[in-house]
Amino acid sequence: MAPESGTQSGEAGRYKWMLTWSVLIGAMLAPMNSMILSVAIPDIMASFGVNVDRVQWVMTAYMLAAAVVIPCIGWLGETFGYKRFYLAGVCIFTLGSALSGLAWNIESLIAFRVVQALGGGVLWPLGLAIIIEVFPEEQRGMGMGVFSLGGMLGPSLGPLMGGYLVDKFNWPTVFFVNVPLGALAFILVALVMRDEHPRRKIAFDLPGFAAMCVFVVSLLLALSQGQKEGWTSNFILALFAIFFVGLALFLVIELRVERPLLDLRLLRFRNFSVGFVSNILFGISYYPALFLLPLIVVNVLFYTAFQAGLLMVPGSFVMAAAMLLAGWLADRWDAKLIISLGIVLGFGGMLWQSHLNLQTSSMAIVFMLVLRGGMGIMYPPLMKEAVRNLPKEKVAMASGMMYLMMYIGGMFGIAVFSTFLDKRTAVHNTSNIEWVTQSSVAAQQAMSSLKGFFMSIGNVGHRAEAMSLAVLKGFVSREAIISAFDDSFLLLAFAYLVLLVPTFFLRKGTALNGGR
Repeated sequence: MAPESGTQSGEAGRYKWMLTWSVLIGAMLAPMNSMILSVAIPDIMASFGVNVDRVQWVMTAYMLAAAVVIPCIGWLGETFGYKRFYLAGVCIFTLGSALSGLAWNIESLIAFRVVQALGGGVLWPLGLAIIIEVFPEEQRGMGMGVFSLGGMLGPSLGPLMGGYLVDKFNWPTVFFVNVPLGALAFILVALVMRDEHPRRKIAFDLPGFAAMCVFVVSLLLALSQGQKEGWTSNFILALFAIFFVGLALFLVIELRVERPLLDLRLLRFRNFSVGFVSNILFGISYYPALFLLPLIVVNVLFYTAFQAGLLMVPGSFVMAAAMLLAGWLADRWDAKLIISLGIVLGFGGMLWQSHLNLQTSSMAIVFMLVLRGGMGIMYPPLMKEAVRNLPKEKVAMASGMMYLMMYIGGMFGIAVFSTFLDKRTAVHNTSNIEWVTQSSVAAQQAMSSLKGFFMSIGNVGHRAEAMSLAVLKGFVSREAIISAFDDSFLLLAFAYLVLLVPTFFLRKGTALNGGR
């Protein structure tokens, strides 16, 4: 191949970076909106007069629809081309967002969230495939570092934006904010991106798709409803049984069909297998941390939603800086070293977070999140190595597979840690209540001080004693909750360390077949 001229090289460089930033805007919309919406759920409940059981379908319906469309990314990208497919995804997501903001009851909101998911679910993995295609291998780490900002910054900044919109306006604004952002993403990609990806007519793997819908939907339903229905209830056990049957059927179909929906033969590539497993483990450890922190900050430490979002901003910027640095380092340093450093930083941040208490200052929480934000350095080199030796036409499918695994891992992690939090809260609450009812010196001193206070404001006798006991029990109950959160954060810290295991199996890429 003849060397590129300086002008050609400069034009190629400008193009790939303009495209990266254009695609990034659309890719961050879906994960950001999910976190923005989580802050608005109480307002939606009040507006439509519904309980938690019904409103949770606003989140669950999106999750199920996105999980169904993500595995189709490879087929859709090859059939329609990356540019058309990406622009269609942005359009559908933006339309679903506008309709969701106009919803007149909970049923219409759930239906419009499904529309939103059919577009939003494809944007991040398809964007990743676009970046892989446009960057040469020696610069791919930097490209992935910039692009990965969308997947990590979106969930981190979502609570800040959601808190502001809900506090200042009302819940429909959390959907309407996507409309100008979606329009901007559409215009930029339409103007910048070249329609160069070849389109091919490929038969759609309908049996594999049907089997995949069965096992993915049943698994995600079980994970999302297990806490409410009970993990040993007939409904949840039946869902798990359907999941295993559907999964077995899917594996048989995909290993026999000529053009599978998800090519499981890609797992023969060692680095892709490492990325596949690592994305599951990353989802299990990263998303529960995002889910749990706002709960303790708002419900236990009594920050407002907007204040809780502000606490996360410095850590989000550190994560962004870490990803940019990782992108540069990934093209120069050994991937194992960079990934391991990110895992250790994440472990340190979560370990420190497991020492939260009622006296922890806001600045201390900020520094905990800043340290944890350093884990952003691990993701770009991990993704670069995972797709390094894959056939080019399989990259979109591989991106969808890894994103789906991270998605399922996140749902599994949230389900597991929510159950763990409830059980640890019960254990600590029982222990602390026993301490209050015992005749310990500390309990007697606390009761005496509280009783003196209530008597000083006009409450005497049994009334002062009852009020003192109620306050003391409320305090120890709050301590029990925060101790349960600390136990969860400690377990999450060690979940981060588990990520080191698959990292050791990464192989430095060589030729296409040699990297297997």
